[in-house]
Amino acid sequence: IQFTMLGPGYHFYLGLLGSPVLTVVATGLSESLVGYGAATRNAQLMHNQVATKRDRVLVRPIMPVGPGFTALWLRDCLAMTGIRVCSDPLACTLQWMSGADASSAISPGITMGGDFLASVLCGTLSMPFNQ
Repeated sequence: IQFTMLGPGYHFYLGLLGSPVLTVVATGLSESLVGYGAATRNAQLMHNQVATKRDRVLVRPIMPVGPGFTALWLRDCLAMTGIRVCSDPLACTLQWMSGADASSAISPGITMGGDFLASVLCGTLSMPFNQ
């Protein structure tokens, strides 16, 4: 379910909001709301497997937001920003750096390079939020 936010969910919000930046924020929020509860419950269950009886925590089956939610939301937004927002400007920069005519169509190789650079850049920026 979480991965549906990356494709269909993004395009749904893009049609609704019209702005790629606002769309990434809304899609990141939806993705985080879908994944946070399950990830938190999993962490609580795993903690309880190794904790002493005194240190066990109450497992909350449905908890859509809580500690760490903002970091998860920022991570989801940053990671998605690469391919959805930064890719085209980076592809245009690569087109310019290659010396090709700026008015000509961008080649598939340069587009792939822009996608790759954007994903690496935003993936790197989102790493601190994965901790």
